[in-house]
Amino acid sequence: MVKPVTNYVGTYVTMWDRILQDKSMDTWLAMNKWVNDGVPFPGAAFKQWIREFYQQNKLVKGQIFLRGRRVDLSRITCPVLNIAGKRDHICTLPQAEATMRLIGSKDKEFFCPGRWTCRPCDRFRCQEESVASSEKLVRASFKIVKR
Repeated sequence: MVKPVTNYVGTYVTMWDRILQDKSMDTWLAMNKWVNDGVPFPGAAFKQWIREFYQQNKLVKGQIFLRGRRVDLSRITCPVLNIAGKRDHICTLPQAEATMRLIGSKDKEFFCPGRWTCRPCDRFRCQEESVASSEKLVRASFKIVKR
């Protein structure tokens, strides 16, 4: 756990705060279910994943192999929408943004709600996004995924 107090104690402080202020629990319940409803992950696989992806950064270095083939992010050519969380402490914004330079697709967008969207082909020339255009971007990306 990267932030054990925030992740564990803070969760229940927020819950009681919402209860005592008679606020809706829908958002809290949905987030709590999402956080605690993970697929069981065998210990050895988890250890390997942490070591290779987080500590050794093998995906970025091109040192990950699946079924005998090297994973090369530059060979990703389909449209990519990379959505990052401004307050995500597991994959920080600089980490999420860095993947954009590694992906080979010509059609790629980086999106962080409440921040901006960047196009690497424009050398990360960023512009403010309104809520309406952010929603349009997300809706358009879901149409791409459905094809």
